Amino acid sequence: MVNFNNNLLSNDLKSLKKLVIDYQSEFLNFYKLNKEFKTRTDNNFSGAINPPEIFKDFLNIYHIPDYSFRIGSVVIKNPVICAPLAGISDNTYRIFAKAFGSSLSFTEMISSYGVYFNSSESILLSNITDFERPCGIQIFGSEPAVILESAQKLEDKADMIDLNMGCPVPKVLKSKSGGFLLQDENRVEKIISEVISKIKKPLTIKVRTGWDKNNINVERIAKIAESLGVSAVTIHGRTVKQGFSGDVNYEVIKEVKKKIKIPVIVRG
Repeated sequence: MVNFNNNLLSNDLKSLKKLVIDYQSEFLNFYKLNKEFKTRTDNNFSGAINPPEIFKDFLNIYHIPDYSFRIGSVVIKNPVICAPLAGISDNTYRIFAKAFGSSLSFTEMISSYGVYFNSSESILLSNITDFERPCGIQIFGSEPAVILESAQKLEDKADMIDLNMGCPVPKVLKSKSGGFLLQDENRVEKIISEVISKIKKPLTIKVRTGWDKNNINVERIAKIAESLGVSAVTIHGRTVKQGFSGDVNYEVIKEVKKKIKIPVIVRG
């Protein structure tokens, strides 16, 4: 049983709230001055954003066993992972998640075309502070060359690159990105091959069980990914057509895990 100290947790929550308010203030001031967020490195900023009493190892405090594993060369301390959520999983959200035990987080979904054409909004979404690491950058798109160039532009910021091949949102599907790709295994293979041959950071993919209930192909996709050198696969246990409704098919995910050796991350 995890032994939570309520008084300690209450004090940490109060301190964490103050930290995030300070962080947001620093973020806004710095953004106004520079038009694009860049992590400050001066001592005052570091002290404000990273007080020792907040960013200590929660795993040690609460005596949680060692569940560490690796995604490529990156050590992940436990299997509690913060999912990328468009419009939600920004820097502050990821800091909160890490403070409460998340071992890995991802940026919001970023358009490969946005990065390719140097959109300031897309570039801004890719910024990661040292206090969120390890953190991956998630990219979506449909053109292998564009996805590759965006991955190359962003990989120095990230601990890993994640390719979104599962998003069911209509405007993403309309661009033949996200979950749309599950209908074209050859394109999935080409995208992965292009990216993994040119970047040095671990590459992961996020998929769904298939396009619809009559086209469940996640096992084939996962095997393709593993054979090409992908370091982990995240599976949302619904089809693209299900969106966010209906039952999650954990049995399919279990079967995939039996067939591949790389880590399988479950969501949905």
